Amino acid sequence: HNAWEMKEVYADYFKAPAHITLKRVAPFKGRATDVDVVQDLMIHDLDLLVYLFKETPISVDAVGYKMRTKKYDYVSANFKFQSGHRATITVGRNQTKEVRELEISNTTGTLLIDLMRNEIIEARGSFDGPEFTKTIPYEKRDHLMLEHKHFYESIINNKAPVVNIDDGILAVRLIDKV
Repeated sequence: HNAWEMKEVYADYFKAPAHITLKRVAPFKGRATDVDVVQDLMIHDLDLLVYLFKETPISVDAVGYKMRTKKYDYVSANFKFQSGHRATITVGRNQTKEVRELEISNTTGTLLIDLMRNEIIEARGSFDGPEFTKTIPYEKRDHLMLEHKHFYESIINNKAPVVNIDDGILAVRLIDKV
């Protein structure tokens, strides 16, 4: 599933109130050290967060550390939304292992998208019915290539892009707040 399909298939998880945790960390690779991890990594998760919740956070608090460079190498930020949604995004480039995942929890249950293993793991709960946990594998894809393809097609076909200028400006403003 991609983000667009995921939001439709798992719509119950995006109803308020929900908590979403996005984690994108890896051991030090020495790339993109001219910018901090918020600009390099978190911007993608901020963009995804706004897309999934369809609203802008009303508050943010963050903590960060400089470990290997003169820029922030680790940042964890907490976001609150008017609807009651909450989110935590953690990014790091000096961690002990590589993790790329999105987890969302609310009264429906917990949904984990493991972007390293290419799996969606769902633990649906119920007070009056059967509970279940299932794992759904999905095909790995080149997200950057897909992004370029969508952008190219929007130009060729004169259609609105999936991510427009307002989305980009909002992501940069959120970076500043973090």
